[in-house]
Amino acid sequence: MSDTDRFHEPAQPGEAAPAALVRGVQLSKFFSLRQGAFGKKRLVRAVQDASIHIAAAETVGLVGETGSGKTTLGRLLLRLIEPSFGRVVFDGRDITHYHERDLRPLRRSMQMLFQDAPASLDGRLDVATIVAEPLRIHRQSTSVDDERRRVGELLATVGLPLALLSRRPHELSSGQCQRVNIARALALEPRFIVCDEPITALDASEQAGIADLLRSLQTAQGQSLLFISHDLRFVLHSSQRVYVMYAGRIVESAASGVLQNTACHPYTRALLNAIPEEDPTRRRLRLLLEGEPPSPFQPIEGCPFHPRCPRMRPGLCEREAPPLVPVESEARHDVACWHPHT
Repeated sequence: MSDTDRFHEPAQPGEAAPAALVRGVQLSKFFSLRQGAFGKKRLVRAVQDASIHIAAAETVGLVGETGSGKTTLGRLLLRLIEPSFGRVVFDGRDITHYHERDLRPLRRSMQMLFQDAPASLDGRLDVATIVAEPLRIHRQSTSVDDERRRVGELLATVGLPLALLSRRPHELSSGQCQRVNIARALALEPRFIVCDEPITALDASEQAGIADLLRSLQTAQGQSLLFISHDLRFVLHSSQRVYVMYAGRIVESAASGVLQNTACHPYTRALLNAIPEEDPTRRRLRLLLEGEPPSPFQPIEGCPFHPRCPRMRPGLCEREAPPLVPVESEARHDVACWHPHT
Protein backbone atom coordinates (compact mmCIF):
# COMPACT_ATOMS: atom_id res chain seq x y z
CA MET A 1 0.00 0.00 0.00
CA SER A 2 1.38 3.41 -0.95
CA ASP A 3 1.55 6.37 1.43
CA THR A 4 -1.17 8.11 -0.57
CA ASP A 5 -3.48 5.10 -0.33
CA ARG A 6 -2.83 4.85 3.41
CA PHE A 7 -4.08 8.41 3.92
CA HIS A 8 -7.31 7.60 2.08
CA GLU A 9 -8.58 4.71 4.20
CA PRO A 10 -12.19 5.59 5.07
CA ALA A 11 -13.72 4.99 8.46
CA GLN A 12 -15.76 1.81 8.62
CA PRO A 13 -19.43 1.83 9.68
CA GLY A 14 -19.65 1.54 13.43
CA GLU A 15 -16.00 2.42 13.92
CA ALA A 16 -15.37 4.27 17.16
CA ALA A 17 -13.12 7.32 17.32
CA PRO A 18 -9.66 6.46 18.70
CA ALA A 19 -8.55 8.08 21.94
CA ALA A 20 -7.57 11.70 21.39
CA LEU A 21 -4.11 13.08 21.99
CA VAL A 22 -5.42 16.60 21.36
CA ARG A 23 -8.99 17.81 21.69
CA GLY A 24 -10.56 21.18 21.23
CA VAL A 25 -14.02 21.28 22.81
CA GLN A 26 -16.41 24.00 21.60
CA LEU A 27 -13.57 26.48 21.26
CA SER A 28 -14.29 30.13 20.59
CA LYS A 29 -11.92 33.06 20.22
CA PHE A 30 -13.09 36.67 20.08
CA PHE A 31 -10.82 39.65 19.42
CA SER A 32 -11.45 43.36 19.87
CA LEU A 33 -10.05 45.05 16.76
CA ARG A 34 -10.28 48.50 15.21
CA GLN A 35 -11.81 48.64 11.74
CA GLY A 36 -9.75 51.20 9.84
CA ALA A 37 -7.29 53.74 11.22
CA PHE A 38 -9.91 55.83 12.99
CA GLY A 39 -12.75 53.37 13.39
CA LYS A 40 -14.20 52.14 16.64
CA LYS A 41 -13.08 48.86 18.12
CA ARG A 42 -15.41 46.01 17.21
CA LEU A 43 -15.69 42.39 18.26
CA VAL A 44 -14.29 39.83 15.80
CA ARG A 45 -15.48 36.25 16.19
CA ALA A 46 -12.44 34.46 14.78
CA VAL A 47 -13.48 30.97 15.95
CA GLN A 48 -16.92 29.88 17.15
CA ASP A 49 -17.85 26.62 18.88
CA ALA A 50 -15.19 24.60 17.06
CA SER A 51 -14.56 21.05 18.25
CA ILE A 52 -11.67 19.00 16.87
CA HIS A 53 -10.27 15.55 17.73
CA ILE A 54 -6.73 14.41 16.85
CA ALA A 55 -5.62 10.92 17.84
CA ALA A 56 -2.08 9.81 18.59
CA ALA A 57 -0.03 9.32 15.37
CA GLU A 58 -2.93 10.71 13.29
CA THR A 59 -2.63 13.26 10.49
CA VAL A 60 -5.58 15.65 10.35
CA GLY A 61 -6.25 18.40 7.82
CA LEU A 62 -7.92 21.76 8.48
CA VAL A 63 -8.99 23.55 5.33
CA GLY A 64 -10.82 26.76 4.48
CA GLU A 65 -10.48 30.13 2.79
CA THR A 66 -8.21 32.88 4.07
CA GLY A 67 -9.75 34.40 7.19
CA SER A 68 -11.81 31.33 8.07
CA GLY A 69 -10.13 30.95 11.47
CA LYS A 70 -7.82 28.01 10.70
CA THR A 71 -4.61 29.51 12.11
CA THR A 72 -6.41 30.84 15.18
CA LEU A 73 -7.79 27.36 15.91
CA GLY A 74 -4.31 25.85 15.53
CA ARG A 75 -2.86 28.38 17.97
CA LEU A 76 -5.68 27.68 20.43
CA LEU A 77 -4.85 23.97 20.40
CA LEU A 78 -1.22 24.79 21.20
CA ARG A 79 -2.30 27.25 23.90
CA LEU A 80 -0.35 30.00 22.18
CA ILE A 81 -3.45 32.14 22.63
CA GLU A 82 -6.16 31.96 25.27
CA PRO A 83 -9.61 30.72 24.26
CA SER A 84 -12.56 32.98 24.98
CA PHE A 85 -14.71 29.90 25.59
CA GLY A 86 -14.26 26.15 25.39
CA ARG A 87 -11.57 23.71 26.48
CA VAL A 88 -8.24 22.37 25.24
CA VAL A 89 -7.34 18.84 26.34
CA PHE A 90 -3.87 17.36 25.73
CA ASP A 91 -3.15 13.73 26.52
CA GLY A 92 -6.13 13.55 28.83
CA ARG A 93 -5.29 16.75 30.75
CA ASP A 94 -7.42 19.86 30.53
CA ILE A 95 -4.80 22.57 29.88
CA THR A 96 -7.25 25.38 29.16
CA HIS A 97 -6.31 27.42 32.20
CA TYR A 98 -2.72 26.31 32.68
CA HIS A 99 -0.35 29.11 33.64
CA GLU A 100 2.72 29.52 31.42
CA ARG A 101 4.93 27.89 34.05
CA ASP A 102 2.67 24.82 33.92
CA LEU A 103 2.65 24.84 30.12
CA ARG A 104 6.44 25.02 29.84
CA PRO A 105 7.03 21.26 30.32
CA LEU A 106 4.33 20.57 27.70
CA ARG A 107 5.98 22.87 25.13
CA ARG A 108 8.41 20.04 24.38
CA SER A 109 5.46 17.95 23.21
CA MET A 110 3.78 20.64 21.05
CA GLN A 111 5.42 22.49 18.17
CA MET A 112 4.40 24.65 15.20
CA LEU A 113 5.63 25.14 11.64
CA PHE A 114 4.87 28.54 10.13
CA GLN A 115 3.98 29.54 6.58
CA ASP A 116 6.74 32.13 6.13
CA ALA A 117 9.74 29.94 6.91
CA PRO A 118 12.52 32.56 6.42
CA ALA A 119 10.69 35.11 8.59
CA SER A 120 10.25 32.59 11.41
CA LEU A 121 14.03 32.12 11.69
CA ASP A 122 16.27 34.60 13.51
CA GLY A 123 18.41 36.11 10.75
CA ARG A 124 21.23 36.89 13.20
CA LEU A 125 21.83 33.21 14.00
CA ASP A 126 23.38 30.43 11.95
CA VAL A 127 21.62 27.12 11.27
CA ALA A 128 23.51 25.26 14.01
CA THR A 129 22.43 27.76 16.66
CA ILE A 130 18.82 27.88 15.43
CA VAL A 131 18.41 24.09 15.55
CA ALA A 132 20.20 23.83 18.90
CA GLU A 133 18.16 26.59 20.54
CA PRO A 134 15.28 24.40 21.83
CA LEU A 135 17.80 21.86 23.15
CA ARG A 136 19.46 24.63 25.18
CA ILE A 137 16.23 26.20 26.39
CA HIS A 138 14.92 22.88 27.67
CA ARG A 139 18.36 21.63 28.75
CA GLN A 140 18.26 18.51 26.60
CA SER A 141 22.00 18.33 25.81
CA THR A 142 24.50 16.87 28.24
CA SER A 143 27.53 18.48 26.59
CA VAL A 144 28.69 20.55 23.63
CA ASP A 145 29.61 17.37 21.77
CA ASP A 146 26.18 15.87 22.49
CA GLU A 147 24.52 19.02 21.16
CA ARG A 148 26.58 18.97 17.96
CA ARG A 149 25.80 15.31 17.41
CA ARG A 150 22.07 15.88 17.89
CA VAL A 151 22.04 18.91 15.56
CA GLY A 152 23.86 16.89 12.89
CA GLU A 153 21.33 14.08 13.21
CA LEU A 154 18.43 16.51 12.88
CA LEU A 155 19.86 18.06 9.71
CA ALA A 156 20.32 14.60 8.22
CA THR A 157 16.74 13.72 9.14
CA VAL A 158 15.37 16.67 7.16
CA GLY A 159 17.72 16.15 4.22
CA LEU A 160 20.14 19.05 4.71
CA PRO A 161 23.95 18.77 4.39
CA LEU A 162 26.19 19.60 7.33
CA ALA A 163 27.83 22.26 5.16
CA LEU A 164 24.80 24.50 5.90
CA LEU A 165 25.44 24.59 9.65
CA SER A 166 27.31 27.89 9.44
CA ARG A 167 24.84 29.54 7.03
CA ARG A 168 22.29 32.14 8.03
CA PRO A 169 18.66 32.17 6.85
CA HIS A 170 19.22 34.77 4.11
CA GLU A 171 21.75 32.40 2.53
CA LEU A 172 19.20 29.60 2.21
CA SER A 173 16.29 28.96 -0.14
CA SER A 174 12.75 29.05 1.25
CA GLY A 175 12.61 25.27 1.07
CA GLN A 176 15.86 24.94 3.00
CA CYS A 177 14.55 27.40 5.61
CA GLN A 178 11.44 25.27 6.05
CA ARG A 179 13.62 22.17 6.51
CA VAL A 180 15.55 24.05 9.21
CA ASN A 181 12.21 24.87 10.83
CA ILE A 182 11.24 21.20 10.73
CA ALA A 183 14.59 20.20 12.26
CA ARG A 184 14.09 22.74 15.04
CA ALA A 185 10.55 21.49 15.66
CA LEU A 186 11.76 17.87 15.86
CA ALA A 187 14.61 18.66 18.26
CA LEU A 188 12.49 18.03 21.36
CA GLU A 189 10.77 14.94 19.92
CA PRO A 190 7.26 16.44 20.04
CA ARG A 191 4.10 14.39 19.98
CA PHE A 192 1.98 17.02 18.21
CA ILE A 193 2.94 19.46 15.44
CA VAL A 194 0.71 22.12 13.88
CA CYS A 195 1.80 22.76 10.28
CA ASP A 196 0.36 26.16 9.29
CA GLU A 197 0.41 26.41 5.48
CA PRO A 198 3.85 24.71 5.45
CA ILE A 199 4.22 24.68 1.64
CA THR A 200 2.21 27.69 0.46
CA ALA A 201 5.16 30.10 0.19
CA LEU A 202 7.38 27.59 -1.65
CA ASP A 203 7.83 26.98 -5.37
CA ALA A 204 6.40 23.81 -6.92
CA SER A 205 9.55 21.70 -6.63
CA GLU A 206 10.08 22.69 -2.99
CA GLN A 207 6.41 22.08 -2.17
CA ALA A 208 6.60 18.45 -3.25
CA GLY A 209 9.82 17.88 -1.31
CA ILE A 210 8.50 19.37 1.95
CA ALA A 211 5.16 17.53 1.65
CA ASP A 212 6.97 14.21 1.09
CA LEU A 213 9.33 14.92 4.00
CA LEU A 214 6.49 15.64 6.44
CA ARG A 215 4.62 12.50 5.39
CA SER A 216 7.70 10.30 5.73
CA LEU A 217 8.60 11.77 9.12
CA GLN A 218 5.08 11.21 10.43
CA THR A 219 5.16 7.60 9.24
CA ALA A 220 8.58 6.98 10.78
CA GLN A 221 8.20 8.89 14.05
CA GLY A 222 4.47 8.76 14.69
CA GLN A 223 3.73 12.35 15.62
CA SER A 224 0.21 13.70 15.44
CA LEU A 225 0.07 16.36 12.72
CA LEU A 226 -2.46 19.09 12.01
CA PHE A 227 -2.10 20.36 8.43
CA ILE A 228 -3.64 23.83 8.01
CA SER A 229 -4.14 24.88 4.39
CA HIS A 230 -6.48 26.57 1.93
CA ASP A 231 -5.48 23.89 -0.63
CA LEU A 232 -7.97 21.03 -0.30
CA ARG A 233 -6.08 18.82 -2.77
CA PHE A 234 -2.94 18.99 -0.60
CA VAL A 235 -4.94 18.31 2.56
CA LEU A 236 -6.74 15.30 1.05
CA HIS A 237 -3.44 13.75 -0.05
CA SER A 238 -1.71 14.47 3.26
CA SER A 239 -4.35 13.71 5.90
CA GLN A 240 -6.33 10.80 7.21
CA ARG A 241 -9.22 13.02 8.28
CA VAL A 242 -10.22 16.55 7.29
CA TYR A 243 -12.09 19.38 9.02
CA VAL A 244 -13.57 22.12 6.82
CA MET A 245 -13.89 25.64 8.28
CA TYR A 246 -15.99 28.54 7.09
CA ALA A 247 -16.32 31.91 8.84
CA GLY A 248 -14.88 30.58 12.09
CA ARG A 249 -17.00 27.43 12.26
CA ILE A 250 -16.39 23.77 11.49
CA VAL A 251 -18.92 22.95 8.76
CA GLU A 252 -17.90 19.37 7.91
CA SER A 253 -15.49 16.66 9.02
CA ALA A 254 -14.81 13.16 7.72
CA ALA A 255 -12.12 10.72 6.66
CA SER A 256 -10.32 12.02 3.57
CA GLY A 257 -11.73 9.37 1.26
CA VAL A 258 -15.25 9.86 2.58
CA LEU A 259 -15.03 13.62 2.17
CA GLN A 260 -13.64 13.30 -1.34
CA ASN A 261 -16.44 10.98 -2.45
CA THR A 262 -19.49 11.91 -0.37
CA ALA A 263 -19.08 15.50 0.87
CA CYS A 264 -22.40 16.86 2.12
CA HIS A 265 -21.85 20.56 2.81
CA PRO A 266 -22.21 22.81 -0.26
CA TYR A 267 -19.06 24.73 0.72
CA THR A 268 -17.02 21.52 0.83
CA ARG A 269 -18.43 20.48 -2.54
CA ALA A 270 -17.47 23.86 -3.98
CA LEU A 271 -13.89 23.43 -2.69
CA LEU A 272 -13.75 19.96 -4.24
CA ASN A 273 -15.04 21.24 -7.56
CA ALA A 274 -12.37 23.95 -7.58
CA ILE A 275 -9.61 21.30 -7.64
CA PRO A 276 -8.22 21.08 -11.20
CA GLU A 277 -9.16 17.84 -12.94
CA GLU A 278 -6.08 15.66 -13.46
CA ASP A 279 -7.63 13.92 -16.47
CA PRO A 280 -8.32 16.64 -19.10
CA THR A 281 -10.76 14.35 -20.94
CA ARG A 282 -13.07 14.19 -17.94
CA ARG A 283 -15.71 16.77 -17.27
CA ARG A 284 -17.69 17.40 -14.16
CA LEU A 285 -20.44 19.72 -13.05
CA ARG A 286 -18.84 22.64 -11.25
CA LEU A 287 -20.47 24.43 -8.37
CA LEU A 288 -19.31 28.02 -8.53
CA LEU A 289 -19.79 30.19 -5.48
CA GLU A 290 -20.96 33.76 -5.83
CA GLY A 291 -20.09 36.54 -3.44
CA GLU A 292 -17.39 36.77 -0.79
CA PRO A 293 -16.96 35.31 2.69
CA PRO A 294 -18.62 37.41 5.41
CA SER A 295 -16.65 40.19 7.05
CA PRO A 296 -15.45 39.24 10.53
CA PHE A 297 -16.71 42.66 11.66
CA GLN A 298 -20.25 41.93 10.45
CA PRO A 299 -21.41 38.49 11.61
CA ILE A 300 -24.31 37.02 9.67
CA GLU A 301 -27.45 35.87 11.43
CA GLY A 302 -28.33 32.25 10.76
CA CYS A 303 -26.10 29.92 8.80
CA PRO A 304 -22.92 31.88 7.95
CA PHE A 305 -22.85 30.30 4.48
CA HIS A 306 -26.44 31.04 3.51
CA PRO A 307 -25.75 34.24 1.46
CA ARG A 308 -23.62 32.15 -0.95
CA CYS A 309 -25.38 28.81 -0.63
CA PRO A 310 -27.19 27.29 -3.66
CA ARG A 311 -29.33 25.23 -1.23
CA MET A 312 -30.44 28.18 0.89
CA ARG A 313 -34.13 28.23 1.72
CA PRO A 314 -35.86 31.22 3.34
CA GLY A 315 -36.59 30.74 6.98
CA LEU A 316 -34.43 28.40 9.04
CA CYS A 317 -31.21 29.00 7.05
CA GLU A 318 -31.55 32.74 7.69
CA ARG A 319 -32.48 32.46 11.36
CA GLU A 320 -30.24 29.85 12.97
CA ALA A 321 -26.76 28.44 12.52
CA PRO A 322 -26.97 24.65 12.03
CA PRO A 323 -25.22 22.40 14.57
CA LEU A 324 -22.52 19.93 13.55
CA VAL A 325 -24.31 16.56 13.53
CA PRO A 326 -23.43 13.04 12.32
CA VAL A 327 -24.28 11.92 8.81
CA GLU A 328 -26.23 8.68 9.25
CA SER A 329 -24.66 6.83 6.31
CA GLU A 330 -21.01 7.24 7.36
CA ALA A 331 -19.03 6.69 10.55
CA ARG A 332 -17.33 9.80 11.98
CA HIS A 333 -18.77 12.04 9.26
CA ASP A 334 -20.32 15.25 10.61
CA VAL A 335 -21.90 18.18 8.79
CA ALA A 336 -23.40 21.55 9.78
CA CYS A 337 -26.12 22.11 7.19
CA TRP A 338 -29.91 22.26 7.39
CA HIS A 339 -30.23 20.62 3.95
CA PRO A 340 -27.17 18.35 3.54
CA HIS A 341 -28.71 15.87 1.10
CA THR A 342 -30.48 18.17 -1.36
